[in-house]
This record gives sequence, C-alpha cells and structure tokens, in this order.
Amino acid sequence: MSTVIDINTIFGAYPSEHADSNADTLIKEMAAHDVERSFSLSTWGIFYREAMGNEHTLRAQQHFAGKIVAVATISPHGFFSDATVDLLVAQPFALYRFFPVHQAWPIDYAPFEQILRVLGEQQKPVMVTTRRPGDATALGRLAADYPAPVILEGVGNQNIAEALCVLQTHDQFYVETHDFKLPGALETFRDRLGIERILFGSGSPALSVGSALSLINSSALTDSEKTAVLGENTLKFVLGEA
Repeated sequence: MSTVIDINTIFGAYPSEHADSNADTLIKEMAAHDVERSFSLSTWGIFYREAMGNEHTLRAQQHFAGKIVAVATISPHGFFSDATVDLLVAQPFALYRFFPVHQAWPIDYAPFEQILRVLGEQQKPVMVTTRRPGDATALGRLAADYPAPVILEGVGNQNIAEALCVLQTHDQFYVETHDFKLPGALETFRDRLGIERILFGSGSPALSVGSALSLINSSALTDSEKTAVLGENTLKFVLGEA
C-alpha cells in the first residue's frame, strides 16, 4: 500500500464554504482513508490572528505527533520586518503557506517579495494559492531564483495551461492536485514535466479526502507513479526524508 501524505489540509473555524473542522476531525478523516501524515494549519492564521493560528498549529503537531505536519502562514498585510519571518523560521514548521485570494492581496506585492527573500535565505519550501489567472505567472517571475520548492495550490481547469508553462520554466516549482478536475490533467503534467513534480493534496475539509484520493487512484498513472504522487514526492522534495 502506498504511503499517503496530504500536503493540503486545514482545521479550525471557517467563515464560509464548509463547517468548522477541528484537528480531531482531521485525524479521524485521515484514519478513514489511511493517510499517514497531513500538512495542516489552523484557519486562525488565515482569517483572524496570524500568531494565534500558528500557535494552534504547533500545538496540534505536538498533540498528534507524527500525524500532523505543522504549516505556518504569514500575511503580507501585517509584515513589517524580517524578524517576523525569522521568528517563524526558528520554530518547527515544515512548510510556509500563502493565501492571496482569501486575504485579498496580489502576488506582485512588495511585502510578499520581502517575505520570500527571508524564507529563501533559509531554503524553506512554500505553497501559494494561485487560483486567479495570472497568479502563477507572477509567482514564476517573483520566485524565479527561489532556492527551495515552490508549490502551486489551486491549479484547476482555468489555469492548468498557465501552471504548466510556469513549471516548465522553473524546476523548483511543483503542483498540488486537489483541484485537478479536467480529465487527463494528471497525465498531462506527468508527460510534460515528469511525475516527481506532482504532490497529492486534498483541500480537506472543504473537499473530500476520499474524492481527492480517487482522482489519483482512478487515473491512468502506473502504480509506481501513483505511489510517487501520493507520498514519495512530498517525502523526498518537501520533507527531505527520502
């Protein structure tokens, strides 16, 4: 059985789209679908108070040791000095996520550029929501020389071609799978880029973990390619464990 690592989950109070989901609910959902580890963060860090959200995330990682991988979030709206990022880098976060759509800021944004500079100096992997047309293009230019993985989240029917162009240009860029609804999308990314640039994510709890897994398992990928997408790529390229 493939090791399943979900690189895209959240927990906590959510203002719309789905019911609140605490960390215990996430753990139950993981167990139901044999997900070994989930990268996750508290919604407080997205919508309410960044520092409190990151604290909640670290507590969840400690409480569910080996199950939840702590993800930090930083809002460029409240970025005033490098020390803000340095404080987070000193803590045990495995990934740094950015939500320009939810927080209403553009990718081509000076505070975000500075944050990337500080994180890049520490070679920290980042994941950015690039749902809006043009976001992936802007990120490709802003992070053209970023020295660690840059993961595109929110790649769907409207921006698959854009994401492909960006990933073909930048070897350090990866794509997360939860929004791959277009038939053949997985196979197209594999054929154009190689299987190692694709990382499994569910988007839970807004979307079903089971549906996200079904997308991979019902695809035309080979068994070894499915294994790579479902966990091996994240282990190797994001966690550095393989």
